[in-house]
Amino acid sequence: MTLSFAPDAIETWPLAKLQPYAKNAKAHGADQVAKIAASMAEFGWTVPCLVADDGELIAGHGRVLRPCYTPVKSPQSNGIAEAFVKTLKRDYVHVTPLPDATTVLGLIAGLFEDYNDNHPHSGLKMCSPREFIAAQTATA
Repeated sequence: MTLSFAPDAIETWPLAKLQPYAKNAKAHGADQVAKIAASMAEFGWTVPCLVADDGELIAGHGRVLRPCYTPVKSPQSNGIAEAFVKTLKRDYVHVTPLPDATTVLGLIAGLFEDYNDNHPHSGLKMCSPREFIAAQTATA
């Protein structure tokens, strides 16, 4: 088995200590959360959540928090978030050495900045998000 990084420790924390990541890309509907809870009740819970030192959830939101909903008027937002995660993995994560969680957390802000400043997007006429917004603002 190959791991990109391994946790420093596995600890048991009270749920109140865990804080959701504000920009979590994956939304869970009430039905999905209910299915997760039923599965945990029937089979147990063997997959720990990944949490930063300050209690911010990195992975495992659906197992420990209330459901998040995509607004009714923007059903495409989940697809956009999934496309972003796929691009982030393909163009950054899979080509960057990530030996531990500290390295990941240290690099993630820079990866987001590069994505927003330099990464061309076909849906934005091959501009980076910031270039596209600047062009839209200039013509408005």
